[in-house]
Amino acid sequence: MSNEIVGKQLTYVELDLDVYRVTRLEAARAGEPIANWSNQWDTDTTMLGVVDTALPSGRGARIAKTVSGDNTFWRWDIPPALAGASAVALFRASNAGTSCGILLRASGADGSENGYYFAFATDRIRLFKFAAGAVTMLAELLMTLDMTQFWWMRFDAVTIAGPGVLLRGKVWQGELSNEPSLFTLFAEDASSPITAAAGCGINVFDVGHHVDVGHFRVRSLFGSEIETIRHAMPTDYLPLQDVPAIPDVVAAAFNPAMISLGSDLGVARRAILTPVRG
Repeated sequence: MSNEIVGKQLTYVELDLDVYRVTRLEAARAGEPIANWSNQWDTDTTMLGVVDTALPSGRGARIAKTVSGDNTFWRWDIPPALAGASAVALFRASNAGTSCGILLRASGADGSENGYYFAFATDRIRLFKFAAGAVTMLAELLMTLDMTQFWWMRFDAVTIAGPGVLLRGKVWQGELSNEPSLFTLFAEDASSPITAAAGCGINVFDVGHHVDVGHFRVRSLFGSEIETIRHAMPTDYLPLQDVPAIPDVVAAAFNPAMISLGSDLGVARRAILTPVRG
């Protein structure tokens, strides 16, 4: 039973954090469309729920194409448009020759696609750029991996001086915690780079195959998109429309910053939150 605190004065702490969203598709229902995902490019594709105990939550999304020769953009509608972003996804393909992967800064419609694509196909990983429907391969690397077993992909897109865009990706198998520390494929796009914030999601290219997705996580990088999170002491008038806050704090206090002369760098100012106990 939770402790109830009813006060007359609102006390809250604000934290400015990078946008962070994660799903294990835990609400998916077998054979039914997946909520909060939308198809924005090729319409000859389906994304339906699948139940499988091998998936992290026991549920996931199955993406299949019915017509060949076109790219798919299944956009996750929960995150806002992002520029500097890092996405992680868990895939399993029905066929070793499938081409699939992660899209960042993706926008446009069928025939006028824009965005960056980190793809894994058969025996190599590739970085692509879509610009008004034209496709350019920016980098590729040979890689042997059984695509019919689960594998992870991480894809980052970061705006750099120039202006330009740094793209980097990695692929690995096992647990998410087995992620290698180093990226394996890099590219810098300095020729009319895509710098605008846009959507993130999944691309599947090959007809007759399907891809299962069991995890998708995205966060903004280096302050490209910030959201303010407020944690408040519960009161009888929360939530407020003008001050949306999560009423889950018993007490809030701050430790002041301290300078330590001649020994170390000192202690930074810290917020200390005491949460409501369940």
